[in-house]
Amino acid sequence: MSSIIEKLKKMQDEHKGVDDVIKTLFYHHRNGTMKKDSSLLHKRIFILSKNPAYKDLLKGLIFDESGLTPFSNELDQILFRLELSGKLCAVNPIYEEYTIRKELLESSTKKFTAEEKALIKKMSDEFYQIHE
Repeated sequence: MSSIIEKLKKMQDEHKGVDDVIKTLFYHHRNGTMKKDSSLLHKRIFILSKNPAYKDLLKGLIFDESGLTPFSNELDQILFRLELSGKLCAVNPIYEEYTIRKELLESSTKKFTAEEKALIKKMSDEFYQIHE
C-alpha cells in the first residue's frame, strides 16, 4: 500500500498544469537569466494568453486589467513557488535578475507531447521578444 506522500508525488509527476507550462517556457530561455520585473513578466504572459494558439496552455491564469499593467494572482503564486523552490533565483546583492535553474525545471518538460513542447518553445521565443 502506498503512502499519501507517494500518491501525491505520483500525481505531481502525472499532472500537467499551467505551472508546468511556465516552467517549460523558462526552461527554453537561451542564456539562463532574465530581468526580475514582475510587471513585465505578467505583461508578457498576458499578451501570450491572448494568442489563440496558447489559450489552452495558459488556461487557469486570470488577469486583472484594471491597473497600469495586467496582473494575475495565479501567475504571481507560480513565480513565488518557483522562487521558493530555487528554480528561479534572485541573485544578491540587488535582486534585479533571475537565474533560471534549468536542471530543476527539466522534469516539467517531460510531461508534454512533442507537439506541446514545440508550441511552448515557440511561445517561449515570443515571450522573450516582448519588450517593456
